[in-house]
Amino acid sequence: MRSRSPGGIFIIAVLLWFVTLGHAGAQTDAYTFVFLGIHDGEGVLSPAESRVLENRLASFLIQIEQLESYDFLFPEDASQIRQGIITPTRREISSQAIPEVWNPLARGIIIGEINRISGVFYLDLQIFSRSTGRLLLSQQSEFASFQAMVSELRGTTFRLFGIEDTPSQGLTQGLAQQGNTPLFQESPTVAMIQGRWIGDTGIGTVTVNRDGTAVAGLGDDEQMQLQVRIEGGVIRVRQNEPNSPKMYMTLFPYSIATQIVQLARPMSWEFQLSMDGKRLVGNKFTSYVTVDQGVVTRVDNTYFREAVWTRPETGE
Repeated sequence: MRSRSPGGIFIIAVLLWFVTLGHAGAQTDAYTFVFLGIHDGEGVLSPAESRVLENRLASFLIQIEQLESYDFLFPEDASQIRQGIITPTRREISSQAIPEVWNPLARGIIIGEINRISGVFYLDLQIFSRSTGRLLLSQQSEFASFQAMVSELRGTTFRLFGIEDTPSQGLTQGLAQQGNTPLFQESPTVAMIQGRWIGDTGIGTVTVNRDGTAVAGLGDDEQMQLQVRIEGGVIRVRQNEPNSPKMYMTLFPYSIATQIVQLARPMSWEFQLSMDGKRLVGNKFTSYVTVDQGVVTRVDNTYFREAVWTRPETGE
């Protein structure tokens, strides 16, 4: 464990511990994981950056869920639970503080700790025993910047589980390899996706209305208007308002966001709905921005990446 600057950020998720992480793919039964989001004790990152990191980590855990037959839960009382299990030593957690309702589903706990020392970001993803609270496994990485950490987080998350990260394979291809069992709804409707979703990187909670309109949270009480339509079994979500700096300030400062507004194409998503109705899996079509010394030097408007939206737990 590295020495820490005051007030690290602790990304906490309750996960099932299994004997050999590297052989997780051999398991036949789905394991349950409870993701608890991000705790920022001293504001090392801005609230917007914390949300970006939380969404990014959640999306990669969902990819692992899909590829390895795991199941994730996303409770909204994560803050209270986090406060109860973190200990001063960071070498163990208080397993007695975990709600009994999770027994025996959750057998382990992952805590990701972020520190910034001399301008370098350090991320430790750690797995603790659910029964004893002891540290079982950790994956340590360092990043030159916050943006580099967001970009490279997938590899760190996959390595924690001993999984080879093969992004060229693609999430959809990986899902297709699971067998002949249908994974997605063939004829989804707006009514089936109505309600709240946990969005992908750059957005927070998304609320889909019965009439196909939707609203995505952007942090700091900002929102983005969306429109949803379904064509040929594909759920298409598009930005339904002009570009504005608020849409990019979860990743960039205002001075850069104002430049992107003039150059970037509107955001859009194409999803399929999982058979259990808990996940929207597909791609986000957006812009890849190159910045040099505070100036946007290039915007690639052909860029797209994998995206996953997840349902919060019922009753939250």
